[in-house]
Amino acid sequence: MSKPVKPLYVGAVLQGLDLGFTPFAPLVDMEGVDIHASHITLQFFKKGKPLDLDPWAEYIGREVTIRPKTIITSDKVILMEVEVDGVPVSMCKPHLHLTIATKDGGSPKDSNAVLSAIYDTEDNMVEGIDITPWTSDQTFKALVGWRCVRTQTDNFTMPKEASNA
Repeated sequence: MSKPVKPLYVGAVLQGLDLGFTPFAPLVDMEGVDIHASHITLQFFKKGKPLDLDPWAEYIGREVTIRPKTIITSDKVILMEVEVDGVPVSMCKPHLHLTIATKDGGSPKDSNAVLSAIYDTEDNMVEGIDITPWTSDQTFKALVGWRCVRTQTDNFTMPKEASNA
């Protein structure tokens, strides 16, 4: 008998995004960076169980629209703050974002640290962090899915172990 799935997060997984043809491409000097632009974490599970996915059942596999708000850069990470149209904000973690790239030993987790630093200050300004408003009308398409810890794959249907499968 196989082990039950173990969800890591529910996310909006970008579809057909090519960094070379997006307005934020000039912000990403391809030399010395690791590109990560693959998903926006909507909800993270520390010890994920199949039943954690139940509230998301009607959204898994649904196409959503990603609306960029700002581009944020630090010495370790480049990220895009976003809004996700098509899922309830009340179900999502605060400060939704897409980690575009990391550099100089940074990791995608550094995006969360940068956002915490910004939103934990009174004026939302932190030395060494640049915030640039998104001025384009361009949006991106994504599919709501969940990532399995055991297989390291994105899934766009509910697992059979979930009660809403």
